[in-house]
Amino acid sequence: MLSRLPVLFGWILFVAAIAWPTVALLVQSLVDGRLPIGGLTYSSRQFGLLGRSVLLSGAGAIGCVALSLPAAMAFVHLRGGKVTTLFVGLMATLVLCPPMVYTFAWQRALPAATPAWIQCLITWMLWAWPLPAMLIAAGWRRSAHSCYEAALLDTGPLGAWLHVVLPILLPFAALGGLVLFILFLGDYGVPHAAGLIVYSTELLGWATTSRFVLDTAWPALPVVAVTGLAVVGAIRLWRARWPTSSPASRTMLPVPSHASRWAEVCLWLLIGVALLVPIGRLLIDLTGLSELREALRTYAVELLWSVGCAFLGGVLVVAISLSLSTSPRGRPLAVFWSLMFGAVPGALVGTALVAAYGHSAWGSVYDYPPIVVLSYVARFLWMGMLAAMLVRSQTARDVLDLARLDGVPTWTVWTRLIVPLHRGTLLAVAGMVAVQSLSEIAATTLVRVPTFAPIAHVLIEAFHRFEDGLLIALSLCLFAVAVPAAVLLSLLVRRAGP
Repeated sequence: MLSRLPVLFGWILFVAAIAWPTVALLVQSLVDGRLPIGGLTYSSRQFGLLGRSVLLSGAGAIGCVALSLPAAMAFVHLRGGKVTTLFVGLMATLVLCPPMVYTFAWQRALPAATPAWIQCLITWMLWAWPLPAMLIAAGWRRSAHSCYEAALLDTGPLGAWLHVVLPILLPFAALGGLVLFILFLGDYGVPHAAGLIVYSTELLGWATTSRFVLDTAWPALPVVAVTGLAVVGAIRLWRARWPTSSPASRTMLPVPSHASRWAEVCLWLLIGVALLVPIGRLLIDLTGLSELREALRTYAVELLWSVGCAFLGGVLVVAISLSLSTSPRGRPLAVFWSLMFGAVPGALVGTALVAAYGHSAWGSVYDYPPIVVLSYVARFLWMGMLAAMLVRSQTARDVLDLARLDGVPTWTVWTRLIVPLHRGTLLAVAGMVAVQSLSEIAATTLVRVPTFAPIAHVLIEAFHRFEDGLLIALSLCLFAVAVPAAVLLSLLVRRAGP
């Protein structure tokens, strides 16, 4: 009986964050009893914004994948030790820092005449490239290394890579590109900070100027459809690359020595440019420690509440995902629903939460930080569900079958076997959810609470008021929060081995 309590807890939170807001959104649309502003049509401006957003997100995803290829090649060549730990720590520091911070930093580092769309692409590409790099490296460990070894019997190292390895790794790269496309298309913070008008920024404007649900839900349908197609493509690639019947191999075979040396040089250069240039520019522009002290004195409450809610959201996402993954019957529904909710723009998520909890009966939730945490869970539960699928697929199937035959409860298998083996991956996912939560603006704009202002809103307001000192100080504080989390993750990866 006690073993079922975590599963029940996961389902309760799933209903609170996703199922009930979805129902409330549909019911409120009917209760309003009116058509959206402009009727059941779409303007040429809306289609233009959608096309611009798709092109920008696609370009960012392709650029990330291109940058990740030499990084993945260098990473799979490493055999553990301090160098690998350093690489993981630096890449984790990069990814675990909110991308909005890099947007502000790159604006100061780039020439003043740099177009806004280039600033946006640079921020996306130089922040997110480790994610597809890890997927490509996983593809190498899983199957490409054995095919490469076999191909060496008939051809040289370069031919083996071009004709055998690359075709195997391309689906992994495409999967990473699709995941990034979904993230970028729904991103509000980076385009807004760069001064761009994209579909996500426009949708939040529509949501904040009308109290009727359909005025947000109807304009959101085109971008939901595009993201839904990307989700379907990602799922198909996932099933093709990670069949549950075959566990991932952990063997590491060397890549061609000349290629690996150049790849390692490229990796160092990429980390240096992506991390040292923007953060170094912020440090240079910081006029003194007095700005940091003043920022912490003024916004300590907002910073602590924001970081606490964000990391709580990350922990809850992982906990819910692990709980629901132990329910064979309900797991497919939870995965599909969370993925589709992840395809919904943040403005529509906020509208759904308002429809669900914006009543006096829910005042204990809606007027306090729990509504903010729920918005983070609703926005990013799909990351946890994908991570749970990944760690389950990387666990040997015969071990799971043996535990089932021995009568070991499913929850015990997860807590005693799967979670300890993949704690680094789960911690990384919790950190990614926390980072995305710290940058989340669209959903939290609609569910603001009087207790505190999310730090992302403080940054945006400082940016609009041209308060450069405050902006730099708070950005460096968020970067400082990411460093210990990255160190912990790198140590866990080192303990887990190659």
